[in-house]
Amino acid sequence: MNTNVNLNEPKKDIQFFKKDYESFLTAVQSFVNCNFSGFKTTKSNSNSISIELYQPLTILAEEVALNHGRPKGIRNIEILINFRITYNNYKYIDLFNNTTSSNLSIIVKSVGNSGSNYKGFHFDLDNPKSEQHQLHPKYHCQFLVNPQNIETFDYGNVLQLDIPRFTHFPMELILGTSFILANFLPETFSMLKEDRDFVKLQRKYQKHYWEPYIKSLQSLLSSDLNSNQFKAGQELQPYWI
Repeated sequence: MNTNVNLNEPKKDIQFFKKDYESFLTAVQSFVNCNFSGFKTTKSNSNSISIELYQPLTILAEEVALNHGRPKGIRNIEILINFRITYNNYKYIDLFNNTTSSNLSIIVKSVGNSGSNYKGFHFDLDNPKSEQHQLHPKYHCQFLVNPQNIETFDYGNVLQLDIPRFTHFPMELILGTSFILANFLPETFSMLKEDRDFVKLQRKYQKHYWEPYIKSLQSLLSSDLNSNQFKAGQELQPYWI
């Protein structure tokens, strides 16, 4: 399957990105209901564009996922996926270098004998405007004990910290939703891997995001610690000294 793309190919149609996302979710919905209600697109200036879901995707986990949950007595698990991404220059397909912010947030809700329980995590692309006290990988994952940010939340014996931020591969909507499906709906994911459209888009966005990400990390092996390539790699993996 040919997924070669020219990263500098001009793209004047701002619907280009939405079409990929819609095609991907259409393929997913042919196997599982994800309550997809469309996208909101915001154009902030002549080149910058933001895309976000109107409403979170809602997916029920397969029964096999219940075996990994606590407390005991879980009857079902519901996953809510929210997403927003901003491209600095949508006219070119170099998504890795033109993505200025990205947030894929996941809330996992279980219903069981003890009522409802929640778990949350998100995948971020974050460009901090001020100096951080802690190391801040550009692409990272964070876990949340109180994902709904309820002020009166009873933390019990659980400690909520904003750190550490775990270095992670880029996860926009296509790659991130596939990650969720692979973990919470493994049987569905196995069937989706036989779907031509799903595989084509998966490989396309792996090439857009994961290939340049890996190449940037490879620059950390350079002996020239002052090179721009090394500094770019260190943004992605600041724990590398």
